[in-house]
Amino acid sequence: MYQDRSADEAQQLLNQFARTDPDVLWMFSPDWSELYFGDEAYEDLWGRSLDDLIANPIDFLNGIHADDRPRVQDAIDALSDGTPIELECRVVQPETANIRDVWLEGRPVYEDGELTALAGYVRDITERKQYERQLEDLTSFLSHDLRNQLQVAEGHLDLLEEDGESEHVTPVETALSRMTEMTEDVLTLAQTTPANIERESVSLETLARKCWRGIEHGNAELLVEGDTTLHVDSGLFHNVLENLFRNAIIHNDEDMTVCIGPLADERGLYVEDDGEGITNERQETVFEVGHSTGGTGLGLPLVREIVITHGGSITVRESESGGARFELTHINSAQAS
Repeated sequence: MYQDRSADEAQQLLNQFARTDPDVLWMFSPDWSELYFGDEAYEDLWGRSLDDLIANPIDFLNGIHADDRPRVQDAIDALSDGTPIELECRVVQPETANIRDVWLEGRPVYEDGELTALAGYVRDITERKQYERQLEDLTSFLSHDLRNQLQVAEGHLDLLEEDGESEHVTPVETALSRMTEMTEDVLTLAQTTPANIERESVSLETLARKCWRGIEHGNAELLVEGDTTLHVDSGLFHNVLENLFRNAIIHNDEDMTVCIGPLADERGLYVEDDGEGITNERQETVFEVGHSTGGTGLGLPLVREIVITHGGSITVRESESGGARFELTHINSAQAS
């Protein structure tokens, strides 16, 4: 570690912190001519010597991918002017040519109104970026290749129906419909990230009635027990309510009532039914992929993921009538702007 500060206590604390934090911690002079603080994590991530960085404080730029270097240069110039920076870029390790994706964040440091230092950290996000790229590939496959094949199969099924009745048509229709639903659920699940959420103010009652009209519910009835304003992504929460409504209908007789309303103290909302309920054993696994007795096995996991992405949580228990009761809490924790 290199630290150009003399306070023993500060040095001990920084030493302890740096040893336990995998991020690269740094502090430079405002003109990047002097390294005030750096740690060994730099050598692990950059594959370059900390001594070289001490001798030449902008040596870290030589490790930035050539395509990203101009953008990073612009960012550190802005930081020298007092503007905080946040950006992603790539680091190329010289000996192995291994490329690491990193997140770089920096802040100006002021003392008595004077810019005295530039401080920040660099985090290795390579695994996360690899996961995102795999997710993009999967989403592309589902959006185009698999959808196209399903459409081809459905087209041939229509021709088969025109040629005459067959006992095999209905099972094929059911299978294709199920595959289409699973594809749409997986696509939504893959695209549900905090960055994709667009919050807006939505009436719970309005959204609930709209979702109810969009599903086949037979003789089941919807009872809206109050209204509240949700600050959510309306498209994603349309999916949430539809899946919760459909879950109640699939697992119970048609002559049932589904109730929805706000929780006390505006903590969230509930959806419950007066059906057969969910056993204690199934309550522990109901949000896991594949644990379904009638749907695609993705509906409730998708609901959970959307709720969590909104900063909330979802639980299930028995309703007062013996059915299932889902409670969604803290979904408004980040208010719409």
